[in-house]
Amino acid sequence: MGDPIPLHVAVERRREFRQSTPLRICISGERVECVNWSLGGFFARGFTGTMRAGDDIAGVIETAGKSGPFWARVIRCDAALGELGACFTRLHPEIAAELGRMTAEARLAAAIAKGR
Repeated sequence: MGDPIPLHVAVERRREFRQSTPLRICISGERVECVNWSLGGFFARGFTGTMRAGDDIAGVIETAGKSGPFWARVIRCDAALGELGACFTRLHPEIAAELGRMTAEARLAAAIAKGR
């Protein structure tokens, strides 16, 4: 068995910068707690629906200043835990721009905190 991959390497392998900045997500009229998100997708808790990996979903994202629709594909759903992970397939242009701005701010804050 090979050596374990250091945590910092595993985190850096993600395509998109993942963050936990507050984001409200509503799917089929149900508000879920977004645990973390990136420009590629989100992980949420409190989802009471039943979905399977590969299902397409639509919903609404609300940030502090904007609100708009999104479309995504379910990556995983655990009904027993109320967890849902999905990757965005389409974002409303204003939401995409807002999430991009929020991501840039979070990246800058992380770099400053690391002293870079």
